[in-house]
Amino acid sequence: MSHARSTAVLLLLAAAVGCTSEAGAPERPAPSPRSPSPPAATAGRSPAPRPSAPVAPPQLDSTAGAHGPARGNAAFRYTAGARGEALTVTVSCQGSGTLRIRIPVLRAAFPVECGIGEADATGADFDLPAAHRAGTVHVTAPPGVTWAATVGRGESAEPPPL
Repeated sequence: MSHARSTAVLLLLAAAVGCTSEAGAPERPAPSPRSPSPPAATAGRSPAPRPSAPVAPPQLDSTAGAHGPARGNAAFRYTAGARGEALTVTVSCQGSGTLRIRIPVLRAAFPVECGIGEADATGADFDLPAAHRAGTVHVTAPPGVTWAATVGRGESAEPPPL
Protein backbone atom coordinates (compact mmCIF):
# COMPACT_ATOMS: atom_id res chain seq x y z
CA MET A 1 0.00 0.00 0.00
CA SER A 2 2.81 2.40 0.75
CA HIS A 3 4.19 1.82 -2.75
CA ALA A 4 0.82 2.72 -4.28
CA ARG A 5 0.61 5.89 -2.15
CA SER A 6 4.14 6.91 -3.13
CA THR A 7 3.32 6.49 -6.77
CA ALA A 8 0.12 8.52 -6.43
CA VAL A 9 1.94 11.32 -4.61
CA LEU A 10 4.65 11.41 -7.28
CA LEU A 11 2.05 11.57 -10.06
CA LEU A 12 0.19 14.42 -8.36
CA LEU A 13 3.45 16.27 -7.73
CA ALA A 14 4.56 15.82 -11.35
CA ALA A 15 1.19 17.08 -12.60
CA ALA A 16 1.33 20.13 -10.32
CA VAL A 17 4.88 21.02 -11.34
CA GLY A 18 4.26 20.40 -15.06
CA CYS A 19 1.26 22.71 -15.20
CA THR A 20 1.75 26.44 -15.17
CA SER A 21 -0.76 29.15 -14.82
CA GLU A 22 -0.78 32.28 -16.90
CA ALA A 23 -1.06 34.36 -13.74
CA GLY A 24 2.55 33.51 -12.84
CA ALA A 25 3.91 34.06 -16.37
CA PRO A 26 5.43 37.45 -17.10
CA GLU A 27 3.59 39.53 -19.66
CA ARG A 28 5.29 40.35 -22.92
CA PRO A 29 5.28 44.01 -23.79
CA ALA A 30 3.28 44.95 -26.84
CA PRO A 31 5.49 46.14 -29.72
CA SER A 32 5.47 49.85 -30.20
CA PRO A 33 4.56 51.21 -33.65
CA ARG A 34 8.10 52.57 -34.07
CA SER A 35 9.97 49.37 -33.19
CA PRO A 36 10.75 46.95 -36.00
CA SER A 37 9.03 43.62 -36.03
CA PRO A 38 10.98 40.79 -34.41
CA PRO A 39 13.40 38.97 -36.74
CA ALA A 40 11.69 35.63 -36.19
CA ALA A 41 8.46 36.99 -37.62
CA THR A 42 10.07 38.07 -40.88
CA ALA A 43 12.66 35.31 -41.28
CA GLY A 44 10.22 32.93 -42.99
CA ARG A 45 8.89 35.49 -45.41
CA SER A 46 10.44 36.08 -48.79
CA PRO A 47 10.03 39.02 -51.10
CA ALA A 48 7.20 38.90 -53.59
CA PRO A 49 8.21 36.82 -56.61
CA ARG A 50 8.98 38.72 -59.77
CA PRO A 51 6.97 37.67 -62.79
CA SER A 52 9.20 35.98 -65.34
CA ALA A 53 9.04 33.48 -68.14
CA PRO A 54 9.71 29.92 -66.97
CA VAL A 55 12.96 28.27 -68.02
CA ALA A 56 12.40 25.28 -70.30
CA PRO A 57 14.70 23.09 -72.41
CA PRO A 58 15.26 24.85 -75.76
CA GLN A 59 13.52 23.31 -78.76
CA LEU A 60 15.76 21.83 -81.47
CA ASP A 61 14.91 20.01 -84.71
CA SER A 62 16.55 16.80 -83.50
CA THR A 63 16.83 16.08 -79.77
CA ALA A 64 19.41 13.61 -78.45
CA GLY A 65 18.96 14.58 -74.80
CA ALA A 66 17.47 17.24 -72.52
CA HIS A 67 17.47 18.23 -68.86
CA GLY A 68 15.68 20.77 -66.74
CA PRO A 69 14.52 23.11 -65.57
CA ALA A 70 17.05 22.62 -62.78
CA ARG A 71 19.00 24.50 -60.13
CA GLY A 72 22.52 23.63 -59.07
CA ASN A 73 25.00 21.27 -60.67
CA ALA A 74 23.85 18.31 -62.75
CA ALA A 75 24.89 15.89 -65.47
CA PHE A 76 22.68 14.30 -68.11
CA ARG A 77 23.20 11.84 -70.95
CA TYR A 78 22.54 12.17 -74.66
CA THR A 79 22.23 9.45 -77.29
CA ALA A 80 24.58 8.58 -80.13
CA GLY A 81 23.98 9.83 -83.66
CA ALA A 82 25.09 9.14 -87.21
CA ARG A 83 28.68 9.78 -88.25
CA GLY A 84 29.14 13.19 -89.80
CA GLU A 85 26.39 14.88 -87.79
CA ALA A 86 27.29 17.91 -85.68
CA LEU A 87 26.37 18.05 -82.03
CA THR A 88 24.54 21.13 -80.72
CA VAL A 89 24.26 21.98 -77.03
CA THR A 90 21.78 24.77 -76.27
CA VAL A 91 21.22 26.15 -72.77
CA SER A 92 18.51 28.46 -71.45
CA CYS A 93 19.07 30.08 -68.06
CA GLN A 94 17.77 32.74 -65.74
CA GLY A 95 19.45 34.29 -62.70
CA SER A 96 22.69 36.07 -62.06
CA GLY A 97 25.84 34.06 -62.78
CA THR A 98 27.78 31.98 -65.25
CA LEU A 99 27.09 28.33 -66.08
CA ARG A 100 30.03 26.10 -67.01
CA ILE A 101 29.12 23.50 -69.62
CA ARG A 102 31.47 20.54 -70.13
CA ILE A 103 31.19 17.68 -72.66
CA PRO A 104 33.90 15.13 -71.73
CA VAL A 105 33.55 12.85 -74.77
CA LEU A 106 34.38 15.85 -77.00
CA ARG A 107 36.91 17.32 -74.57
CA ALA A 108 34.98 20.57 -74.93
CA ALA A 109 33.69 23.20 -72.55
CA PHE A 110 32.10 26.63 -72.75
CA PRO A 111 30.57 29.23 -70.39
CA VAL A 112 27.04 30.62 -70.55
CA GLU A 113 26.30 34.03 -68.99
CA CYS A 114 22.85 34.15 -67.40
CA GLY A 115 20.77 37.24 -66.80
CA ILE A 116 18.08 38.25 -64.34
CA GLY A 117 15.44 39.08 -67.00
CA GLU A 118 13.84 36.62 -69.37
CA ALA A 119 15.56 33.30 -70.04
CA ASP A 120 17.88 33.47 -73.05
CA ALA A 121 19.00 30.45 -75.09
CA THR A 122 22.70 30.17 -75.92
CA GLY A 123 24.50 27.28 -77.48
CA ALA A 124 27.47 25.83 -79.23
CA ASP A 125 27.89 23.56 -82.24
CA PHE A 126 30.55 20.84 -82.25
CA ASP A 127 31.59 19.47 -85.61
CA LEU A 128 34.22 17.06 -84.31
CA PRO A 129 35.07 13.46 -85.22
CA ALA A 130 33.65 12.21 -81.89
CA ALA A 131 30.39 14.19 -82.19
CA HIS A 132 28.45 11.05 -83.24
CA ARG A 133 29.18 9.29 -79.93
CA ALA A 134 26.82 9.16 -76.97
CA GLY A 135 27.98 11.17 -73.99
CA THR A 136 27.23 13.27 -70.96
CA VAL A 137 26.83 17.01 -70.48
CA HIS A 138 28.03 18.34 -67.12
CA VAL A 139 26.59 21.67 -65.94
CA THR A 140 28.08 23.63 -63.05
CA ALA A 141 25.67 26.33 -61.91
CA PRO A 142 25.88 29.00 -59.21
CA PRO A 143 23.12 29.24 -56.59
CA GLY A 144 20.09 31.18 -57.70
CA VAL A 145 20.35 30.24 -61.39
CA THR A 146 17.63 28.15 -63.02
CA TRP A 147 18.68 26.43 -66.25
CA ALA A 148 17.60 23.88 -68.84
CA ALA A 149 19.59 22.32 -71.67
CA THR A 150 18.98 20.40 -74.89
CA VAL A 151 21.43 18.39 -76.98
CA GLY A 152 20.61 18.03 -80.65
CA ARG A 153 22.12 16.67 -83.82
CA GLY A 154 22.21 18.16 -87.27
CA GLU A 155 24.09 18.41 -90.51
CA SER A 156 27.74 19.20 -90.35
CA ALA A 157 28.65 22.79 -91.26
CA GLU A 158 31.79 21.58 -93.04
CA PRO A 159 31.64 19.59 -96.27
CA PRO A 160 32.80 15.99 -95.89
CA PRO A 161 36.37 15.28 -97.07
CA LEU A 162 36.73 13.82 -100.59
